[in-house]
Amino acid sequence: MDDEKEEFLRGDGISGLQFCGTGLYYGKDFWKEKREPETGNKMDTMPENKTGHCSEEFVLSNPYGLHARPASVFVQKALEFKSDIEVCNLSNNMTADGKSVLSMLMLAAPVGTRIRITVNGQDAQPAMNTLRDLVLRGFEDE
Repeated sequence: MDDEKEEFLRGDGISGLQFCGTGLYYGKDFWKEKREPETGNKMDTMPENKTGHCSEEFVLSNPYGLHARPASVFVQKALEFKSDIEVCNLSNNMTADGKSVLSMLMLAAPVGTRIRITVNGQDAQPAMNTLRDLVLRGFEDE
């Protein structure tokens, strides 16, 4: 792996970093190829029956951050999927089970907090799409 991609994988100060399936996305850039470490040969994309992985970072913009109602709405959406869902408060490195309201409240994430949502499972991409939309809409918090 070249230095640019390795730095990108670490996410050094890059906002909007996301990794889904076998590709790494940032803005309009997408590395479609995954290569074997020893040979450098191109690997096939992930078969559909394998577990998927998605991870994205967000800044909470709803007025009161991740309080009881937004946490509950998030968990309700997360429970619609079979994938494992984790949420990490990047300010204090606390990680929560995205399917537990109590765990989500323990993140102590006020407005402006950077969080990372990580989804692992067969329905990782649809789950991430749903949760991304929810966070970007401010948890429908008015």
